[in-house]
Amino acid sequence: MRNKLLLLLGTLLFVGCGSSTNLVDPISSSGVPTVPAPLVRKSVTELNAQEKARFVSAVKQMKSVPSAYDPEVNAYDYFVELHTAAFEQMTSNAHMNPNFLPWHREYLRRFESELRRVSGDQSITIPYWDWAREGSFEAVFADDFMGGNGDPDQNFAVTSGPFRQGEWTVLLLDDTDDEHDGDIDFPILAGPLQRNFGDVQALFPTQTQVENAFLVYRPYDSAPFNMESPIESSFRNYLEGWWPTGSAMHNGVHVWVGGQMQTASSPNDPLFFLHHAQVDRLWTLYQQIWGNDTFPEQFLDAPLFELDGVTAPQTFDLEAHSGVVYGN
Repeated sequence: MRNKLLLLLGTLLFVGCGSSTNLVDPISSSGVPTVPAPLVRKSVTELNAQEKARFVSAVKQMKSVPSAYDPEVNAYDYFVELHTAAFEQMTSNAHMNPNFLPWHREYLRRFESELRRVSGDQSITIPYWDWAREGSFEAVFADDFMGGNGDPDQNFAVTSGPFRQGEWTVLLLDDTDDEHDGDIDFPILAGPLQRNFGDVQALFPTQTQVENAFLVYRPYDSAPFNMESPIESSFRNYLEGWWPTGSAMHNGVHVWVGGQMQTASSPNDPLFFLHHAQVDRLWTLYQQIWGNDTFPEQFLDAPLFELDGVTAPQTFDLEAHSGVVYGN
């Protein structure tokens, strides 16, 4: 059975889930041309130097342009504020909830749309960081892309790459609560991006764990539909990473990177978006193999937190929703 699923997986990597018009939002309704679908979100290992430079440039441009969703904040920090509110407010359904994956899919779509709007480049997509893929670590933390670890002698400020100290300023919204596990053991500061790489063996997902996210069948979610949902019967919680043995998968990577990635304001680190593109990719593969029939019915009509009434079913078809597919 596993070998058959692996063969099926090979045929799905470039295949979308259908085609239709993208969701209307403040960007597409303002006169910016619709992005032809589907575009391809590539693995970080497949990016050439020009593609890396285009993505980095667009991300940095977002800091100097008002948000299309809230003109009182810049286009990048809008996403930092939204994610922080989504994690910290008890009424949010963006984490520890069946809508964790739909919420972040819409969130990524909006970020990608803003990348295109501020840069004028309608072909930009968010690359994905397949944590367990050979060469992905070197590719993502290269000096011409995300930069490397923080310097412990400078309170773990990142000192290499385009987002190094002096080139990238974070928005300080929280400095005490760790989003995923344990306590932060150094102060999170306004100003520099910080990272504090951990033990890769302890928290980084293995290739087997990644494959088991979608090749081993489990319903999409199960009671109590939160961080205590058994990972044996909850794909969502298996992937989100609230494991009985500690943080794993999505959560584990946040904790391992450390710094702002470990906080509720984790999108301060642009690495967040590459990380969540991988999370969304694994959900896409699960959907293509197992479908959406086990998504809990009682959560289908719930508006996603602060996302203008969008509901989970509107996000189920990745290509129709986001105008993208994932490369291999």
